Amino acid sequence: MEILLLIILAVIIIKLFASIYVSNTKGYVSNAKGAIGEGIVYAILQRLQSQDYIVINDIIIKNKSRSSQIDHVVICHSGIIVLETKYYKGWIFGSEESENWMQVLYQDKFNFYNPIMQNRGHINVLKYNLSKYPNIPYFSIIVLAGSCEFKTFDKVETPVVYPGDLYETIMNLSGRRVLTQNEITNIYNIISGISCNDRETKKEHVLNARIKKTEAYNVKQTGRCPRCGGLLVERKGRYGRFLGCKNYPGCKFTTGLSS
Repeated sequence: MEILLLIILAVIIIKLFASIYVSNTKGYVSNAKGAIGEGIVYAILQRLQSQDYIVINDIIIKNKSRSSQIDHVVICHSGIIVLETKYYKGWIFGSEESENWMQVLYQDKFNFYNPIMQNRGHINVLKYNLSKYPNIPYFSIIVLAGSCEFKTFDKVETPVVYPGDLYETIMNLSGRRVLTQNEITNIYNIISGISCNDRETKKEHVLNARIKKTEAYNVKQTGRCPRCGGLLVERKGRYGRFLGCKNYPGCKFTTGLSS
């Protein structure tokens, strides 16, 4: 138990110091909370480290002009488990397909992007880079750290769990063996090879995330494309409905559809 606590403390300290280089004072508070949550999950995942489970923590993968930061990836015989960790207090409300979830803290309410959708994006990035393994099962898990309480379990199918339930949830996902030991190693090598965790990449990722957040806000306020100024119209694609620029194909801007 003492060793586990030391691991958690060490990971949190490392992440806190690392966040100084990628955020301003306001962003640092958010990154600090995220570091605590990821540190807790990191320590739990250490119980999985074996020949049958390979855990990769805190990776950034570049995908075309954007990048994705993935908190934790677990590669095992049953497939690939992708975890997104959120550190919140108060009550949390959200559904599987709503664009935003809500945090209620005393008399205040705050919206944040649906972590289930966020993790779908992470899984799509992995699928793109692991295209030579088209039949891998992917499992998404959302971990709610902190002292929050999720109030809408009945509205989600994706596992949304507290840290204390994480290990058992992963064990329950273990089904038939679809990956050999050699394939697990190869997948690990591919992911490690495309991971960009240097300081400059982290700075770039934080900047892109802020730009994307500002872009999304402006889109909702104006209903116009932030790139060319054209009207945004609702369209239907392979993965559901979305907003796209009316000037397509000249402008290929798209964004999620608000619920």
